[in-house]
Amino acid sequence: MTTLLYFSEPGRLTYDGRVTAKGVDAVGPWIATAATIFYPKGGGQPADNGSIGDINVIDVKQDRECGFVKHYLAHMLSIDIGDMVDMRVCATSRTLHSRWHSAGHLIAAIIEREYSDLKATGAHQYPGEGRVEFSTNADAAIAASSVVNASLEAAILASLAIRIHRHPDGSRYVQIDGHVPVGCGGTHVTNTSELTGLTVTKIGQKGSTLRVSYTMT
Repeated sequence: MTTLLYFSEPGRLTYDGRVTAKGVDAVGPWIATAATIFYPKGGGQPADNGSIGDINVIDVKQDRECGFVKHYLAHMLSIDIGDMVDMRVCATSRTLHSRWHSAGHLIAAIIEREYSDLKATGAHQYPGEGRVEFSTNADAAIAASSVVNASLEAAILASLAIRIHRHPDGSRYVQIDGHVPVGCGGTHVTNTSELTGLTVTKIGQKGSTLRVSYTMT
């Protein structure tokens, strides 16, 4: 089982990890460490970029069968189980992914608060591909992009804190000030002021699903 350090130390971008497993699969060569600072792809958020030793990390995935977080490398390091390796997350990509992830949460929080018939059911928070989906019904009031964007601008100008909470049972929640906490395992910025340039570009409905697309500058 890999300890997820980004849960407890989200600002930590360097770490000396102890190798606990290594291998090659259909994706490529990988190693696992006892603990990791790398966020694995999932929950609508892309994996962190970075390096282990002097080798680029090209993907990060959580293998739920064995409990490992697999760090896929451009090519395999010359290492043995038990060796220590220098792990470095790219600060630029971490910030980018965190901004897009927090942006999706802010959109969901505002729409759920202002339109009680809409409930967020999923999101895809990849840079350039941002969208949040809501369950709805044919009679629900549908949010207009201009109205949502006005609320987003107000929330960004208000510099609302974005906090991570850990419950005793191990569950993890993100909460934007003034909104209810939501279960989340991803990375986030710490304040809505870091989400400048967030704009809803399209709102469309198909059946019982409302999709809100967004971009950021």
